[in-house]
Amino acid sequence: MLGTGVDPPSRCCWKRRNCATTRQFDRISAIGNVQIYYGGNTVEAERVVFDRRRNRLRAEGNVRLTEPNGNVLRAETMELSEDLRDGFATALQLDTPQRTRFIADGARREDGNRTTFDNGIYTVYTKPTNPPGKPPLWRVRAATIVHNETERTIEFQNASLEFFGR
Repeated sequence: MLGTGVDPPSRCCWKRRNCATTRQFDRISAIGNVQIYYGGNTVEAERVVFDRRRNRLRAEGNVRLTEPNGNVLRAETMELSEDLRDGFATALQLDTPQRTRFIADGARREDGNRTTFDNGIYTVYTKPTNPPGKPPLWRVRAATIVHNETERTIEFQNASLEFFGR
């Protein structure tokens, strides 16, 4: 483990199978079931690289970010600021405790509360989980979706409303 605690926000705890430090590029790499705990957030991935010069964390392979508010983000890749508040992701799915779901080809978060989804889908589930293989009752598909958590707003650009998966 790197770091010594889980929760004070100034500390970071890593669990991993293998770890390597590259001094030339000032990077720390962890490979194999990597888990990072920081400020109530948990990042899980197959591979994580922390670039100390840029203060950026890059996670790859089955990435999962669980936030203190209950949001769960899954992605192919994520690049995050050192405090995990800002960054971008590819092939993203975001599920919230309010049973809303965002799916997008890519997304970027700014100011820790404003997320812009590219080529995205937004829906709300009435049940805790949607039956496997069954589309939601409705969903909004849009070229751009902007979710502002502070203002509690969702904006759609070039959007269409679909029912029963059509």
